[in-house]
Order: sequence, then structure tokens, then C-alpha cells
Amino acid sequence: MPEFAIPPELDDGEWYHGSPLTLQMLAAGSSITRCRVAAEAFSHKPTCLGIEEDERPVRVCHNGCFQGCLYVVDEPVGTGDVYPHPKSSFPGGALEWLTNRLLRLRKVADLPVGEPPCLGDECSHRPGRSEADSR
Repeated sequence: MPEFAIPPELDDGEWYHGSPLTLQMLAAGSSITRCRVAAEAFSHKPTCLGIEEDERPVRVCHNGCFQGCLYVVDEPVGTGDVYPHPKSSFPGGALEWLTNRLLRLRKVADLPVGEPPCLGDECSHRPGRSEADSR
């Protein structure tokens, strides 16, 4: 397994992609992650997204409103196949990666919208807000 410098608490052992679309292949330039809960949140197409790394298990908040699908990349991924997302929704750069090539996917779950755990305008992860603003 290539070294991707992903913190162990964010590495669920496989590469995931979340989308509201039905997919079999993932286009080059698409986002993947080794953190399942992050991919689940991405599947709902949120406009606000954040991670609570201090919680166990890791928790991702979002305000997505679409039914989603969770996919696993169904082929080996090497270090030359991905690069860190330069404008990641998450701090630290080890959670969200972009693909350099077409990748085969396998659907593992349908994800109903449910009740997103995001606080909307009060969310400290919303662009332009800080945790201090929400206190």
C-alpha cells in the first residue's frame, strides 16, 4: 500500500466516493477520500461541511439535502493516481483527494437524506465563520 499520510483516525481502509448520482466509473479530477463518513456527507451535495476530528468516531457535519450513494473504488489506487485536493473542505489536506485517472466504482450503500447534523447559519464550519463566532 502506498503512503498517503492519512491520519489513522481518518483512514477507513478503502477509497470512497459519495454522490447523489448513479455511477460505475469515476472521472479524472473527481474527489475521493479514505474517510467513509466524509464520503457519506459528500453524497448529499452539501454547501456547508465540517469535521469534528476530536470525536470518536470522527463526525462530519453537513447541510446536504440530496439522497446519496456511497461507492468504493473497485481497483487499486497508487500514489500517482491521486493528489491532495488544493481547495479541500477539510483542514490539513489529508482527507480529500482528486483523481488523476478514470476509476471503477462499486456501490456499497444508498444513503437517505435523514436529518443533516449541520447547524445551518450557526455552523462554525460555514465559510466566513469561526468557532468563536458560534459561541
